[in-house]
Amino acid sequence: MTGTTRAAHRRRYEDYAELSRSILRLANRGVPRSDFALEMLSSLVDFSDVDEAQVRVNESSRYYCARLKRSEPASFEFRMRARQPGAGGEDADWEEDGPVLRQVCRTIIRGEAEAGSPWYTRNGSFWTGDTSEPTGSAGLVVGGDYRSLAVIRFAVGEDSHGLVLFWSRERAFLTDADVGFYEGVAQTIGVALADRRAQAALRERVKELTCLYGIDQVREREDLSLAQTLQAIVELLPPAWLCPQITRARI
Repeated sequence: MTGTTRAAHRRRYEDYAELSRSILRLANRGVPRSDFALEMLSSLVDFSDVDEAQVRVNESSRYYCARLKRSEPASFEFRMRARQPGAGGEDADWEEDGPVLRQVCRTIIRGEAEAGSPWYTRNGSFWTGDTSEPTGSAGLVVGGDYRSLAVIRFAVGEDSHGLVLFWSRERAFLTDADVGFYEGVAQTIGVALADRRAQAALRERVKELTCLYGIDQVREREDLSLAQTLQAIVELLPPAWLCPQITRARI
């Protein structure tokens, strides 16, 4: 490896490291799930220059999908649905997926990538520089409007997973080295999501405990009538819920 090549490789690694750090900083801001997904995808699209990026995540009883196109900032889409217990990977399916992409996503989620296959990395990610050509031992064609595709799995927790998908209209847009670096970024996304989930859960517990403490304080006030006590308590309830702005309470 020449000195120029080493320098380029080092700069590339530093750029990917900064991208990972920016994703972690975003998670620490505690923004809503959809806002986090939008800013994260914006960073991925701007950094990679792919035409479209997508993230799919299971979160407890829910599964959500967010996608963004580079040339269309207003194209951001965020969808959520209930998970399918015992589906064995079908959570990764979405309506717009063709049958081959659906099979690829299931293969990656289940950790059943073909060993030694040129379309799968040793970490189990799928990538192809031409979706119009046969892939895998079965010679299936992904097809679609994009030529280059990469599908990378990441872990969010012991029983949670996610997928990051990169699409480009340009043939052979992603290299093996690119996919390797993005595998590292994908794992950072998993860490960020786990951290964001833990912080969100902690904030909800703090709100609940604050509500209970407030009710106890109201109960001890002897200067309040029954009506005043009930009114004070009912006003403490909405702020303790997940979405106070749309929550109403009545006793």
